[in-house]
This record gives sequence, C-alpha cells and structure tokens, in this order.
Amino acid sequence: MNIISMDLIIVLQTAGVIFLGGIIQGILGMGFSLFAVPFLLLLYEPKSIIPPLICMSLVFNGLFWWRWRKDTEINQINRLTWGALIGIPIGVIVIKVVPKIIFLLFAGIMISMSGLIYLTEFKIKFKNKTSVAMIVGCLSGLLSSAVGTGGAPIVIYFKNQNIKKLNFKATISLFFLITTVVCLGVYYAAGLLTMSSITLIKIGIIPLMIGGLIGEKLTPFFSQYKFERICLGIVVISGFWLIYQSIHSIIKI
Repeated sequence: MNIISMDLIIVLQTAGVIFLGGIIQGILGMGFSLFAVPFLLLLYEPKSIIPPLICMSLVFNGLFWWRWRKDTEINQINRLTWGALIGIPIGVIVIKVVPKIIFLLFAGIMISMSGLIYLTEFKIKFKNKTSVAMIVGCLSGLLSSAVGTGGAPIVIYFKNQNIKKLNFKATISLFFLITTVVCLGVYYAAGLLTMSSITLIKIGIIPLMIGGLIGEKLTPFFSQYKFERICLGIVVISGFWLIYQSIHSIIKI
C-alpha cells in the first residue's frame, strides 16, 4: 500500500484524526492514542493501524520525557516495566489472532472504560505495591500493544502513590517511552511493521507534529480541566460507538 493508491478521502480522514489527536496531546500532555484509535479502527484493520500509531507516539513520549527528565522518579517504574514486558507480547498475539469484529468489541470496552476512569478520577487503595505494580504494568503493556491505550492502569496506580504532578508527567512519559520501544521491537519480530505501516506513518507524522505544536500554543487559552472533560467525553462516546458497531456486525452474521 502506498499513499498514491489510497483513497484520498481515507488519507484526509486519517490525517485529520491524527492532527486532532496531536492538538489534544499538545494541550493535555496525553490522549493522542486514546482519541485516535477508536476512529481509525473504523477505517483500518487493527494490525494495520495500531503499530504505526505506537510508532508515532514514540515522538511525543520522547519529547515530553526529555523536557521533564529531571523530575523523573525511576524507582517508581521498575516493577511496572517488568510487568509490561510480560503484557506486550500478549497484546501482539491479540492483534494477530483475534477477528476484527471481536477486536472492536474488546477495544471499545477498553477505550470507554479508560475514558470513564479518567473522567471519574477513579482510585483504588492497595497495600502490596510490588505485586500490584507487576500486574498493572502487565495490563498496561497488553493494552498498549493491542489497543494503543495503556494509560488508564498506570494513572490509577500513580494516583495511589500520591506522586506530585510534574513527577507524575515525567515518570509516566519515561514508562511509555520504554514500553513503546519494546512494542515496536515485538511488532517487528511479529511481522507487523510493514510497508503499509510506513505509509501510514508518512501520512500521520506531519499532522501529528503540527497538531502537537498548535496544542502547546493553545494551552494558555483553554481551561485544561474543562477541555480534558470534553475530550474524555468524546473518547467514551467513541468507545461505546465501537461496541455498538461490533455488536451490530455480530448480530448480522
């Protein structure tokens, strides 16, 4: 697949979704994949779109972590990272073997749940931090490699740690930088990084960067809390729309 052979409408829709995701990421410091995935899954097969999105998110994760690197608390992500190393290959298997209709149902549930978790600022109290960190890391790694949205378990975990906001941003950026690099390695080994992936990266990388820069410039003009609520509301609705689409397709079979 190359850009010339693709339908112009699909190219514009893809670039537009990624551009809007970049703006959201630039304003909030999160949310690119969570916003983009449900829309792009309606245009592409999961194994065609998730790896390129993960590859593009590497740019943001790297830039954000480098900016905030002095505030990173590396000791907070040791167990999380080991857990993610277990979950990532499982997520890749899900992409490769699960039929698209079932995958859309799974993705819709995970995306809508993630949005609701962010919206409600859900917290869980736990005592055994070591085992919980491994489980949370595993779940995040699975969701990152399978759906491209592994942030919700990590956010819940860090909220329980009472970590300062800037430390949280720096530390979570490093965690996702590491897991993104691992994801790409596993994708490559599984044969999921193809010429189609490169084509989609070519379509999306410039809109993503422009959107991110615009988002950063727009940040002072928005109430971050209200904008976050609106974006997460869209994410939840899009997740439920994926669930509806998959159930509708299953009923028609």
